[in-house]
Amino acid sequence: AIGDALLHNNTLTNLDLESNSIGPQGGIAIGVALEHNNTLTSLNLGWNNIDKQLLKQINASLEENKSPVGVKRKENAIKARKELIQVHDWLRGMGLGDYIDNAVAQNMDSMDIVHTIVDDHANGEEELVKALGISTIGDKMKLRKGLRRIDIRKVESATVVQRNRDNSAERYHCFLAHEWGDKNTNYLTHEVVSQINKELKKKGLTTWFDEDRMHGFIFNDMARGIDKSDKVVVFITKRYMERLMDENNNCAKEFNYATQHNAIGVHNIIPVVIETSMLDTSKWRGPLGMNLSSKLFVDMSTERLRNQKIDELYNKILDL
Repeated sequence: AIGDALLHNNTLTNLDLESNSIGPQGGIAIGVALEHNNTLTSLNLGWNNIDKQLLKQINASLEENKSPVGVKRKENAIKARKELIQVHDWLRGMGLGDYIDNAVAQNMDSMDIVHTIVDDHANGEEELVKALGISTIGDKMKLRKGLRRIDIRKVESATVVQRNRDNSAERYHCFLAHEWGDKNTNYLTHEVVSQINKELKKKGLTTWFDEDRMHGFIFNDMARGIDKSDKVVVFITKRYMERLMDENNNCAKEFNYATQHNAIGVHNIIPVVIETSMLDTSKWRGPLGMNLSSKLFVDMSTERLRNQKIDELYNKILDL
């Protein structure tokens, strides 16, 4: 009805449709009408449920309009304002409110900030971290834990969620198994593996890395990742070896699943040493020593070696 009215109106210049629960169909109708309306100069579509793609189509329609039209789109691509408030309150409850306050101090509206977070989360946790300006490893881990308690993805596009979480056809060249390190080392292990992951992706590999792929139930995500991977790359530190000796630890469960996997097994596990204290395989104990001490490993125990050996690791993953 809105689209029809706009299509046949030759006098309207300003149209305010804020908070009218306009959904995708209404957005399409508006887009079609805008191609033929030559009088409208101001259009407010704020606080509706029109997704990004549809807003782009509306913008394209404006190019056909002979009059310049200013469009306000504040707070779209969401189901309701209350969901923004829910995320806003959750962020503060997680102790991350300072990031919002800092942005507000720079004359940004707090709801705009939260909407940006929700809107960009389809691209992964990394975008959420950027939107908040989180810089410390501790707060990143706090955010990760929080994301497992609340399903922020309810405010995302269902098609994006389906693509990101349940693409059964997707396979990975390798699964990256590691421990994160601890706060005493500022979680250095995870940062090292994260950098290696980025280099492998630059070379065109599709990797399973927890920071990118962990979305829901941890054990299901890990098992599914191993199931869909051709190789498992194990990043070895003393702390990782110790965690494999605790059968209740997630690292141990992940490692055991990979070694006993019909398609993976020990022969498709690539050991990578990233700590100089672990270069002597005779000191490997427990499940690590039992399964991997006889295999040739990639030495990436220093930053220089990590830069030098990335091609070696790449070749091992692809059996070159």
